[in-house]
Amino acid sequence: MDQAVRSAATPDAIALDNVELELPFAGVGSRILAAFLDSLLLVVIWFALMVMATAAFALMSAAGVGGTWMVVVLVAAMFIIQWGYWAVVEVAMGGQTPGKKLIGLRTVNRTGGAASTGALVVRNLVRFLDLFVGIPLMAFDASSRRLGDRLAGTVVIHDRSEADPVMLRRLPVGWGHRQVALVESLVRRQSTLDVSVAQDLARRVLSLAERDDPAFLASVPADLAPTERVRVAFGVDRS
Repeated sequence: MDQAVRSAATPDAIALDNVELELPFAGVGSRILAAFLDSLLLVVIWFALMVMATAAFALMSAAGVGGTWMVVVLVAAMFIIQWGYWAVVEVAMGGQTPGKKLIGLRTVNRTGGAASTGALVVRNLVRFLDLFVGIPLMAFDASSRRLGDRLAGTVVIHDRSEADPVMLRRLPVGWGHRQVALVESLVRRQSTLDVSVAQDLARRVLSLAERDDPAFLASVPADLAPTERVRVAFGVDRS
C-alpha cells in the first residue's frame, strides 16, 4: 500500500505560495511494520521492568515491608513508558523511533521540514485512539495521516535526509524554515521527478526568491537550466 511519491495535486503536498512539491509519503504497510518493531522493543522494556519489580517485591517481602506503594510506582512507570516512549524517543531522534529508523521513515511537518517538539508530542497524545481509527484514516488519506498527524500537522515520509543531505549556503532575505524545506526537497528529489516538472518547480522557486529578494539572482547566469540556477543561487552543497 506504499506509494513512494504521491501526486502533487493532492492537498497534502508541500505548498508554498502555490509552489507544490511531492513528498515520498510512507504508506500504511511500512508504518505498521515500524510500529510493530517499536512494540517489540516496548515488550522487552516492559519485561525488564516486571523482572525488576518482581525482584523488588521479593526483597521487600523478605524484609517485612509493605509493597502497596510499589504497585502504584509500577503502574505509573508502565503508563509513562507506554506514552513517553513514542513521544520522547521521536523528539530525541528527530522524528524517528528505532522502528522508523530501521524501516527508513521519519516524521516531518507538512512542508517537509523538521517537526517541532510540540508537534511530535501532540501526535502521540492520541495514540490510544489511533489504535482503533489510525489504520482506516491512513488508508483513505492521500498522505497516510492518522489522527495524531492531523492534529499535529505532521506526515511520515520515507527518509532520505541522512543518505542525501543538502546544505544551502545562500538564502533570500527573510526566508525561513518553510522556504528552506521547499528548496531542500526540490534538490533532494529532483532525480525522482519528471524533468519538465522539476524545471517548472525550479522556475517557480526562483520566482519566489526574486520576488522576496530582488537582488538574490543578480549574480546567477540566466542561461542556466532552472534546476541548475537553483543550485547556483542557493549555493547547494551535498555533504
